[in-house]
Amino acid sequence: MRRTHVLLTGDYQHREFCDAVGWLDQHADLNKIDEVDDALSHLSHCEMPPEIIVVAQSRPGQFAPSAIERLHKASPLSRLVALLGSWCEGETRTGHPWPGVVRVYWHQWLPRCAEEFQRLSSGGPAVWNLPRTVSDAEQLLYATVRPRSSRAELIAIHADRFAEFDALSDACQSSGFATVWLAAFQAQYVHGAAAIIWDGTSCDPAEAERLSSLATMMNPTPIIAVLAFPRLEDRDRALQAGAAAVVSKPFLLNDLLWQIEQLAGRSSDENAASAAA
Repeated sequence: MRRTHVLLTGDYQHREFCDAVGWLDQHADLNKIDEVDDALSHLSHCEMPPEIIVVAQSRPGQFAPSAIERLHKASPLSRLVALLGSWCEGETRTGHPWPGVVRVYWHQWLPRCAEEFQRLSSGGPAVWNLPRTVSDAEQLLYATVRPRSSRAELIAIHADRFAEFDALSDACQSSGFATVWLAAFQAQYVHGAAAIIWDGTSCDPAEAERLSSLATMMNPTPIIAVLAFPRLEDRDRALQAGAAAVVSKPFLLNDLLWQIEQLAGRSSDENAASAAA
């Protein structure tokens, strides 16, 4: 598959961005330039402009809108994407977010960008190919839901209340998965689940202990921890407790389905290999 040409600039060495930068190193034709002014100089001389310019910002106001507009002027056909840290989460309500720039927080990067890069490489309908003038609502309408899974695997959902289970269940069933509720208030054990969704909040130490108990009981079934606006320490705590991946709330439907299919597919392959052995 063709590798997308990406220019990465800004505060990309911030610790929250390690996974995103590592993913880009593996999946893109990546050029990293620390300073935005140096990136502008590079764009004025390069023969082949990048398809995507990623600007990493760990805190609001780190780069002025005028700097972003200069990048756009230097390479008007490149799609501008902001890789954002946790401190930028309130910027759309109380700050001045860069206009016409796709916003992706560090904890959304893997599912969101894996989908877009696949579409860009295959020539499919990528949201990132839309013009800068489209609104967030128009981007959501344009984004197609992942095709239904050809497999009828079971996804177990651990949630405190039925309302949370019901919402997650609808998301899973929209892609062809069957679901079962692992209610937090009663002991249950499910055989044959391809993956487990843990509906959590911030994964504080008490929640991490409960997650660890579930991971031990359900081992080796992979667990996806769904957490609300996680910080880096929340993500790390969930992974240390036994989660295989973390999805952040609020999420796009495709973000969750991508992660489910990654882990469910891996689990099925491992089970088949074990049976063959």
